[in-house]
Amino acid sequence: MSAFVYGRLSRPRSRSRVDAAGDDLKIVDLVSGLVPAEILAAHGFILARYTKTTDAGVTSIIEGEAGRVGWIFVGLLILTVVAYLIGRGWGRPTLVDIPRLLIPPLAFVAWTALLGTSAMTPWILEWHKTMAVVSPENATIAAVFLGVLLLVVNAVTKPKTV
Repeated sequence: MSAFVYGRLSRPRSRSRVDAAGDDLKIVDLVSGLVPAEILAAHGFILARYTKTTDAGVTSIIEGEAGRVGWIFVGLLILTVVAYLIGRGWGRPTLVDIPRLLIPPLAFVAWTALLGTSAMTPWILEWHKTMAVVSPENATIAAVFLGVLLLVVNAVTKPKTV
């Protein structure tokens, strides 16, 4: 599911009917909030262009392209927010829309931190140079905690299904 669709699901709904698929919508909300599909597709396309894989199966960013890939990561984060906002519509925002808005980009951050090589890799490696605490291993641990936190936030702020 996409961040756009997640935004659509987050739109204010009419309370005049009960949605028979309420339980299914909870799962859709969860998955779409944690996996913004259009951004993951763009990430996959970009990574295929700027990475190489050895015969041993090790994937790395092509030499000299780390800076470009790192900034593409920032662009994808921004696109995740834009997709959510377009899907949400321009109606009157509520206080709960703020954490909902943060779920797709933070999910993207968590997902890329869990990958071996991703658009976030240049940032992790750069931060590791200046702060020893930021390492690929610690980024993975932080991503797991972030994922659990996003599950909780999504459960608390989930859009109404009626």
